[in-house]
Amino acid sequence: MFKLEPVLQEKTEIVQNKLRRLSKNGPINICDAFRCLTTEVIMEFAFAKSAGMIEESPKSFDASFLAAFDIAARTLVDKQYWPILRFLIFVPRSLVKLVSRDMCSSIDLLNFANDCLRHYLTEDKTTTHPVVFDNLSSLSDTDKVHEALLILIAGADTTASTLTTGILQILQNPTIKENFIRAVKDIAPGADGRLPLSELENIDYLTACMKESLRLGMAVPGRLPRVVPASGLNVDGQYIPEGTIVGMSAYTMHYNEDIWGSDARSFNPDRWLQPNAKELDQHLCTFSKGARMCIGQNLAMAEIRLVLASIFRNFDLHLLPRFEAKTRDQFTLEFCYPGLPVTVLPIQETNS
Repeated sequence: MFKLEPVLQEKTEIVQNKLRRLSKNGPINICDAFRCLTTEVIMEFAFAKSAGMIEESPKSFDASFLAAFDIAARTLVDKQYWPILRFLIFVPRSLVKLVSRDMCSSIDLLNFANDCLRHYLTEDKTTTHPVVFDNLSSLSDTDKVHEALLILIAGADTTASTLTTGILQILQNPTIKENFIRAVKDIAPGADGRLPLSELENIDYLTACMKESLRLGMAVPGRLPRVVPASGLNVDGQYIPEGTIVGMSAYTMHYNEDIWGSDARSFNPDRWLQPNAKELDQHLCTFSKGARMCIGQNLAMAEIRLVLASIFRNFDLHLLPRFEAKTRDQFTLEFCYPGLPVTVLPIQETNS
């Protein structure tokens, strides 16, 4: 993650510069800003290639590509469709669109991934950060694309929805906002003016807000199925035979009052600052648990730390009066239209 930190820093700075420009035009949908940012980061990690999403539209954070991406993701996440897509790639796009717009979006994303792979194989590999393709040399080109696509799907909207939840919850509570700003203001920038990730990891209140954002802004709220192994399974005195499909949802776990207390549905960073806070980590299952847990959790936490700290150090944010954000479970947590509109004022303008 420290090798990938320059990419996180660069993308975060680009977003902040764009926020400064757009702040004069009224409220900004911070959800789209984060979606473009996290997609850019994960694309650099997966493909060593930027899609230019952060700067694509001069007047907004244009998430039009992401709308098609959402449709494609829900199709591509199920491997049973991949043989069909491989065939449909050779069918004229206009004909595919008549049959299924979803399949058309999925083909567009597959073609994009193939273009990225060709770019990676033909260009001089001078990146200083890790790239997924570097560790997939034993796979066929087709499998390389599929693996990178899964990482792209898993690392884009998931982290963005958690970041958006964090912003929403911090802004809804003036005391938490004040405490958070005070905590991140104490961080000393490095010689390059950036906030070092190693320093951010030592800020307890930042970590507490990050964990609460992960708890309430769980990327995948629903039940993730698991198949009981051959030895069977004992759960709370009940024997479950092999082959049984079981699972626990993050939503159920994270709102359990027996674990989190009567304020389980409230954003309360202080719960992570108590003497017994370490025990709560075992109940935080945003990234799932066991052999199938998310391999990108370290990247997600690095992004959340850096982006939240940078945004609140450089901008004064306010929710719109009487605005209520709405979310829905689309396998991943999605903020419904219009996302999260936020008034964004650069700190220097506020002070003046």
